[in-house]
Parts: sequence; structure tokens; C-alpha cells
Amino acid sequence: MELKTQRNSNVELLRIIAMVMIVAYHCANYGFFMEDVQYSSNKWIIDFLYSFGKVGVDIFVIITGYYMVEQSFRLKHILRFAGQVWFYSLCGLAAMLLVHGASLEKGKILQSLLPFSNLNYWFATRYLLLMFLAPAINTFIHNASRRLVQGTMAVLIITGLVLPTLFNKEGFFTPMCWFGLLYTTGAYSRIWRQDAGKPEKHLLWAILWAMTIPVYAWGGNILWKLTGRIELSFVISPLNRDWGITAYIAAVEFFEWARSRQPKYRPWINRIAGCAFGVYLFHENQFVREFGWPLSGISDKIYSRFLPLWAAMAIIAVYAAGSVVDLVRQKTVGRLWDRAVGKLSPSLERWGCSALQKITAWIDRSA
Repeated sequence: MELKTQRNSNVELLRIIAMVMIVAYHCANYGFFMEDVQYSSNKWIIDFLYSFGKVGVDIFVIITGYYMVEQSFRLKHILRFAGQVWFYSLCGLAAMLLVHGASLEKGKILQSLLPFSNLNYWFATRYLLLMFLAPAINTFIHNASRRLVQGTMAVLIITGLVLPTLFNKEGFFTPMCWFGLLYTTGAYSRIWRQDAGKPEKHLLWAILWAMTIPVYAWGGNILWKLTGRIELSFVISPLNRDWGITAYIAAVEFFEWARSRQPKYRPWINRIAGCAFGVYLFHENQFVREFGWPLSGISDKIYSRFLPLWAAMAIIAVYAAGSVVDLVRQKTVGRLWDRAVGKLSPSLERWGCSALQKITAWIDRSA
């Protein structure tokens, strides 16, 4: 059973958890110097924080497919999304210009002005492309048989996740194939998986599959200590790649756990979840990524026995700060942008449809 008027807060809570995983991953990735991590007795903690970033990304896109498969294409959604990305990109640029002024590299300025084309935000760039591809994916899912969709997903999982994980190769996947599979997974669950099963069972399997990632890292650390071979480090772990089978299965199980629980609506959960993407744009801004984490001082705690506490405080602080900033954005610049988009998008959609019809007619005449 699904809530009809509001989004299920169980799924929205999972969105928050996914973003916490991503923030924790970035804390481990950007907050510490690799040389210090390699020889620290706290390396197992850093590996743990590092382990679930891809699980969080997978969950986030699966949730997108779950919701968007029942939605029609609207240009205003894309324009709102683009406006949110530009807001954070330009605000980061403005802050750095105030600090560094003319000494700021031109390449970084260009990346801030063009956050999509220059991959300033790799996730946002892929997500924007996914929004354009969503109508085609939705058409396929709604019109294809269940068996055909299952077969397509099976081929993508085997060639893009299983084989690359087993042989530690990139495989045939591109980032958009990866996102397409995740989107289709959420959409498939929405349309065909009516009985989600027992929540406790899904949660248990989610934790077990997710824990294979840090356990693999810890095993590599033990071998590294015994042999002295740094290449056994977790840095090259086949389980913690962009498209790893263990992260995918863990994400699916986490999602089914949230979906199988009794649906409920909690406004405060949905409000916080509505800021989750803003948290990503806030802390993954190129300037925050380059200067924010080092300035946080978390790297100085690499040898402290209280590192788990310091890391938890840093993750909570980043999430809270990003949420506050996004709430302010929603009430100010975001509201103005939404009004402008609401007025412009109908005209742009009509122009786009007219241009597409003309192009189609030209192709027909040329054929």
C-alpha cells in the first residue's frame, strides 16, 4: 500500500540515510591525507566511512526511478533542478572570489559558470541526463512485458556489475548505463513488485551485503600488514567501484526495507529529505571539497582514539549546514526561480514540441 497524497516518509528517511552515506564517504576521501591513512591505526575506521558512498548513490537513483516512472516529462522540473545546481556553483564561486579575488584560477571559474559541461558536479551532470532519458525509459517499462524488463536488467547486471566486480575491470558500462539500471530497478519495484516482503529480512540482507565492502578492505589491510604490499590497500577494491555488484544488492535491499514498512507520513522527515540534494551540492562544491574539509581539522584527528566521534560530528555538522542553506535557498532564491520557471516553461515546451515536429517532418521528407 502506498500513500496517495504525500511521499512515503519511510522512503524519504532512506533518502536521508543515503546522503549521510555519501557525506561519510566524502569525509574519508577528502578529509584525510592518504599517506597518513595508510599508516594509521585508525585506517579501519576510515575504510568503514569510505565503504558506503556508492551504496548511497545507488539508493538515491533507485528512489528517483521509483517516483519518476509514474510522472510525465515536464521541462519545469529540469529547469528547477538546473537552477539549484547553478545556485550552489555560483555561490561557491562568489565566496572564493571574495577570498582570493583575481588569483583564482580561470579554469575553476569556468567550471563554476558551467557546472554541467565541465563536470563540476559529476552526479548532477549524470542526473540531468537521466532526467532527459527518463521518458524513454518510462515508455519502455510501461510497454514492455515484465519478462523483457527482467531480461534487460539481468543482462546489465551481469555484464556491468557482476563480471567487472569479479575481474576488477571497468566492463562495458558507462555512467549512464549504471544510472539507467538503477532507475529501472526503482521503476520495476514500483510497477511490478507489489509484495515487498518482511522489512526485517530486507534490512538484515542489506546490512550483510553492505558490510562485505569494509570487510574486504579490512582483509586487504591484514594482508598488507603481513606482506608490506601497498597495492593490497582498499584504494583498488573491486567492491567499492562506481558499479559494484555488492553495493547494488545492498542498495536494493535497503530500498525494499523502506518500501516494505508500513507507509507513514512525517512532515519533518520529508522536509529534511527535501534538502538532501542540496546537502550534496553544498558539500561537494569544488571549493568546499578543496578547502572546506582540510580547514575542518578532521585530518588532525587521524591518530586520535576519538576519531569515530570527531568523524560523526563532522558528518552531522556538514549535513546540518547543508540542510539549513538549502532551506534558506528554497524560501528565497528558489521561490523566485520557481516562479520564473512556472511562467517560462509552458512557452519553452511549446517551442520545443514545434521544433521537434519540424525536425521529424524534415527527416521524413529526406528519407
